[in-house]
Amino acid sequence: PDKGGGKGETCSPLAAVPAPANLGTLAQEVGNLSQDGGKGKSKGSTKGGTGSGPPLPIEISIPRTEAERGILRQQTIFYVVQSRTFGLPSEVRHAFEDFETLHTAVESKVGRLPPLPPTYWYGNDAPETVAERQHRLEALLRQIVGLPEAVGDGEEALLRFLGLPKAACAAVRFLTCPPASRGSWLQSLYETTAEPGGFLPLQDTTLQNALLDLARSCLATDAAALGSSVASLAEASDALPKGAASDGTSGDTSASMERLQPVASAAVAPRKRRGDLVFICELMARGFRSDVESDLHQDSALEVTGDGVQTSLPKKLIARVSQVRVLLECAAAEDVPCDSGPPLPSLFQASSKAILTLARSSRKVWAATLADFLDPSGVAQLAKLVAVPPAGQVHEENGGASQDDGRTGVVHRGERLVAEMFLRGFGGRSAERFA
Repeated sequence: PDKGGGKGETCSPLAAVPAPANLGTLAQEVGNLSQDGGKGKSKGSTKGGTGSGPPLPIEISIPRTEAERGILRQQTIFYVVQSRTFGLPSEVRHAFEDFETLHTAVESKVGRLPPLPPTYWYGNDAPETVAERQHRLEALLRQIVGLPEAVGDGEEALLRFLGLPKAACAAVRFLTCPPASRGSWLQSLYETTAEPGGFLPLQDTTLQNALLDLARSCLATDAAALGSSVASLAEASDALPKGAASDGTSGDTSASMERLQPVASAAVAPRKRRGDLVFICELMARGFRSDVESDLHQDSALEVTGDGVQTSLPKKLIARVSQVRVLLECAAAEDVPCDSGPPLPSLFQASSKAILTLARSSRKVWAATLADFLDPSGVAQLAKLVAVPPAGQVHEENGGASQDDGRTGVVHRGERLVAEMFLRGFGGRSAERFA
């Protein structure tokens, strides 16, 4: 029940935000694959958050109370709960009975909690009783939001109680679900961060690191395994019976299809990972659009660069360099064959879009990022990207596509990306490092 005017809808967002070309189809496909390949569980059925690491940025306070009289002149006290999650504010109000309901729901998930303030036969609306409850309920909520099991509960009792904005809710679920299940929340994160102000969670360091970890996990998949799984799928398909039995049936087609199922599942997994990478690149690009120059040097941390030099760099700059490295790995990754399904959005286009969004959003941030990226490992990444591709790889010319057939005048898409990266930030320290 939500007697105090809190939001009663679940935080799992609806697909109400238009997606760029091909991403609408990808969203549906990745969602289906997540349910099929995620041990049979959908997003809403995830039980308990197993995420670890830094606490989530959820600030809670009960700054005031409000009294209302009903038809029979009885007075009800509402406690105004204000929260700020990933910088997104929310405010709801709840009667004391709502706190009792939440307390029961959370205790069923996490075990014993501190007791609620006592309830009296009369005098519950006395000023001293209300003040005591206000203080103790605020302390209780702050303790509950520090419990991963409560925040990541699949029934979302706490998140609905707080009335969190959808973008904050999707970010919380993404971070508190098991790392292996995070891919199933990418679509929700993509949809909700497109809403006004929804980009703020994408600026959180914890969320950025989680996206990078997921991208690295996807990229670590051996490309040879993908090729062998697709080849095995083709061989298994050829082995299916081609003719019909004398009784009009297809013989042992059912048995053959059962043998084919594991191979088909193995071929589907790379498509889902590629879809996850496209979503991650789109989310990074969305976060880069709101880059702020003034916070570049807020705090620093030690980092060992690719040439073995230990230096103190701003944390935001370290994060940006790591993001560029992962995005360039995505740009250099081979496309997934589309024989077993509809075409996937181009990972190169998604990753290069994110890189150039960062380069165009803030010249100061990009110049510093490029300068620190250009260590030996960074230069090696650029060299890999502009290396001559095998015959048949698609190139871009005047915004279109043409095959690599040795003709002059065809612009390599990797060369074009690297050229714009340099043009938008090359000079000063980056030129010195590159030299």
